[in-house]
Amino acid sequence: MLWYRLPESVRWGAMLFVIVRLLFWLWGGLLMSLLPLPPLGSMYQPAVSAPPGLLGWALSPWNRWDVLWFTRIAVQGYGIVDGRSAFEPLFPLLISLLSRLLGGQTLIASFLVSDACCLGSLILLYEIAQRDVQRGRRAVAALLLYPVAFFLFVPYNESLLLLLTLAMFLAARGGHWWLVGLCGALAVLTKVTAIMMLVAVAWELWERRQSDSLWNGLWLALLPLARVGWLMVQSLVFGTRGWLDFSSPYGLLTPFLSPDLQMEWSHVSLSWPWHSLVAAVLAPFRLCPHPYTITAVVDLLIMLLVLYYTLLTFRLPRWSYRLYTVTVFVLDLILVVRDVPLQNAPRWWMMAFPMFIAAAAHVPRKWERPLTYLSLLMQLLLSALYVKWVVVG
Repeated sequence: MLWYRLPESVRWGAMLFVIVRLLFWLWGGLLMSLLPLPPLGSMYQPAVSAPPGLLGWALSPWNRWDVLWFTRIAVQGYGIVDGRSAFEPLFPLLISLLSRLLGGQTLIASFLVSDACCLGSLILLYEIAQRDVQRGRRAVAALLLYPVAFFLFVPYNESLLLLLTLAMFLAARGGHWWLVGLCGALAVLTKVTAIMMLVAVAWELWERRQSDSLWNGLWLALLPLARVGWLMVQSLVFGTRGWLDFSSPYGLLTPFLSPDLQMEWSHVSLSWPWHSLVAAVLAPFRLCPHPYTITAVVDLLIMLLVLYYTLLTFRLPRWSYRLYTVTVFVLDLILVVRDVPLQNAPRWWMMAFPMFIAAAAHVPRKWERPLTYLSLLMQLLLSALYVKWVVVG
């Protein structure tokens, strides 16, 4: 059979993808059927509606929060000044292009783009983990068990960013530095925080200096150039010139932050990582009995899990993995949401793929079952809160 002729990474990744994809559709549909939503305000109304019938029953529960922004941009572009330029262009561009091929079915297109990137990410993660620790299957399972892995199955840009991140590191392993620069630039056009990959990939180049010329590092300049280029396009087309104001609270970071992004981050403060750790521990007590107490507790548990996995990456053979994972972990502790300190951090930490390879290789067997049950429980809880219009992850 053709199925058995496919690489194991494709077969394993596709099998798990189909199973989890169907389970989330069923979970979301059941939540909406058993716990219907009250009437919502205009800000919660999607720019595109779900198709009728069974497909709409499966898709509409996940049409929430950033999905609304990405589909609005795909349909309307960036011409409307309402905060949408805070979102990078690549993901909504792909949705728009596919939507045209589907006769204007934007929501379906958004799920197809996200799902294709998710499947590709599972395949690439398997390949990388198999090369490094011979634990491809377990690494993919560890990713899917991560408490906010459901965002890979929702039309957020995380699935595209993870795919490009994995492709970038895989290209670096092969010495294809033009591809490293291209994937890195596309990643930055997916989410600005992808610039953090520069340190780890530069280290990868330094380790390969015997076989690869250090001049290949010039390809890495494509990452900041992609960001500045996109901001210049916004400035020329939409007249948003606030990114040139170095007197903003973000100082030297200003050229990398659009005015809308600075506005969106108005509820975000810069903090020392250890201060963020203390704030995360105190948040459940400070918020109680506010409903966000639940998310603060779950975020704290996820942080402890990520810290454990991050420490395990130091047992992996590649220093670039350690640098990248630590960079992601620390950066998301520097940017702190005032009310719920770790809000969004679990979703951003998911990009640190080496921690799933480390978990696959080095988590003791006696901890596997408790971590699996705890992660599944948190994922079911957080995905249910997401469907119910609670900001999570």
